[in-house]
Amino acid sequence: MSNEPTIEQIDNAFSDTLRVLREEIATWRVTANRGRTALLSERHIIVDALDRAITFRPGEYHLEQAPPDLIGVSFLTLENALRQVEALPGMFLTVHDAFEYANQRAVKAERLLNTLVDKQARRTRDAEALAAAGGNPARAARAQDAHDDTSLRARVLAAVVREMGLAAPPEGSKSRDELADRLSHAVSAHSLARIELLSDGLREALQEAYFQSENDAGAYGPGWRREIVINGKRGLGDESDAALLERVMMNVGHDYLVGPDGRWFGDNEREFLVVMAQAGQVEMVRAAIVEEIHDYPLETAQALSQSYVALGLSDPYESMLRELEQAPAAAPSF
Repeated sequence: MSNEPTIEQIDNAFSDTLRVLREEIATWRVTANRGRTALLSERHIIVDALDRAITFRPGEYHLEQAPPDLIGVSFLTLENALRQVEALPGMFLTVHDAFEYANQRAVKAERLLNTLVDKQARRTRDAEALAAAGGNPARAARAQDAHDDTSLRARVLAAVVREMGLAAPPEGSKSRDELADRLSHAVSAHSLARIELLSDGLREALQEAYFQSENDAGAYGPGWRREIVINGKRGLGDESDAALLERVMMNVGHDYLVGPDGRWFGDNEREFLVVMAQAGQVEMVRAAIVEEIHDYPLETAQALSQSYVALGLSDPYESMLRELEQAPAAAPSF
């Protein structure tokens, strides 16, 4: 019989830890509030580097972990506390106002509580994402990344609106939507979490493929349309490398990705295939091929696979290719 704890036992222990921590925070807060009305000259305590407080007894002293109610801890005048610390050199003792110390401990405990709650919430979201992705870790990671990105943008918008106060555009208005779009572009362009995957050459090639796929005839010239695609609202210029790759693979047809010579993005082919073989991109490419590019899914998978083989690279889409070859043909739609 295994001695490993069950998931239920782990969850129960975690819940007990949170309960005890919340009770401790509440008691620290009560102790801190006592200082607002306490007119005491003896309101100072002595604490060491491990948050152990001194209790003096006749002819001796004890160091014990300070309880949240500080009951049993020796309260001293400031002068007497400083004198006692001077008489005990080398013990790394400090003097604190007891009630300010209680407030500091409450704040510290709240930070710990919030960290634990956030980690638990993240584990729960990860488990839900994994279940929703059918147990596929790569697909779950992509969904979680998208959720985190959306949450970040929402928090940025909320913070800006809060700081604007009455000057903020009302919710649901066109101005609020435009503000959200501008902030979204700023987050994408300047976030330190932005991961660079692509060289400038490959970024330009991806943007060009996207532009060519949308470059329909109209009253405006190609220069104007290119400006809109790259720098306009929801333009490609501010997209992260990962987001740009996804938009291209989800929205651009196979003919625009592979040139007449059968190479992906011309001279950028090798770099493109290396990037697309990374774990975070494989599931995205699979989704783009199987779910989005409906005209030539099998041809696209074959072209990818053949390019990897021709360049002597490991083919991450081999199993996908077999799956597509064995899948029954889709019924024609009329």
